[in-house]
Formats: sequence, C-alpha cells, structure tokens
Amino acid sequence: MYHRILVPLDGSPLSEIALPYAEELARGLGSSLVLLLVTGSAEAHDYNEQQIYIETVVDAIESRYEGHEESLIEKLFRSTFP
Repeated sequence: MYHRILVPLDGSPLSEIALPYAEELARGLGSSLVLLLVTGSAEAHDYNEQQIYIETVVDAIESRYEGHEESLIEKLFRSTFP
C-alpha cells in the first residue's frame, strides 16, 4: 500500500520522537523509510555536521534491525533507485 514513509528530521529530540513510530509503521506495512534532513541553512560548513547526524540516525535504526535478511539502507536504496 505505502512503499515509502517520509520522516523529516531537524536534529531536535522532538523530531526524533517520530522515528520509532515510523519504524514500526514501515515494518508493519513492508515499507521503507526515507529520512529527510530539514535545516534552515545549506552552507558548506554545516553539511558535515548534517551528514554525521543522518549517518548516526541511520546507524541507530540499522542496529535495531541487525540480523535481518537485508539492511534498511539496502532496502531504502533499492526502493528509491530501482
């Protein structure tokens, strides 16, 4: 029914509250998660920090799925770039 679930993140603890709910919903529907970093600035010096933040969130999600047949990232890229 739903192939992808978009989860906007801004780096705040409040935005991350949605992650476990999005994960559960995605698991129940067989959907993939698309994490979107929403920031007020696209300056180059902020890019590194933003990239590290997203990688940290993805690592945390993947660690919860460790031992499953495929990683969340592989599923995400396969559904995003068929």
